[in-house]
Amino acid sequence: MQLARYLIAGAAANVLVLALYYTSTLWGGLEPKLALTLASSFGFVFSYLANRGWAFRYTGGHIASAARFGMGYLCSFSIQLAILHLGVDWFGLPHQGVVLFGLISATAFFFLLQRFWVFPTGRRSEPVQAGMGQ
Repeated sequence: MQLARYLIAGAAANVLVLALYYTSTLWGGLEPKLALTLASSFGFVFSYLANRGWAFRYTGGHIASAARFGMGYLCSFSIQLAILHLGVDWFGLPHQGVVLFGLISATAFFFLLQRFWVFPTGRRSEPVQAGMGQ
């Protein structure tokens, strides 16, 4: 069930990111790597909130989980950007297909990272300091 929720949340986030990516490259004329960077920045907040609250139902502290998610998102983004760079700049493939391949490749990696590190089950919540309720 967790994997299904992750895939649904991820699909929604990726529709947002891809819509922004394709709009900015095909109609806006942006360079593909810049467009991916900008689109992914918008997807970050939506993806974090959807995965934390719904897909993984994590109840630990926001600060630590957001930091871990940010590091994982950056790793996932780096995988996608490297694939886009290799596919387009080195092999001359059309960016429209290469970006999808990068997205699929990074999805499995990021699920495992979130499942076992970003939003692990059984991890105690970060301590709440006096006067700093969550």
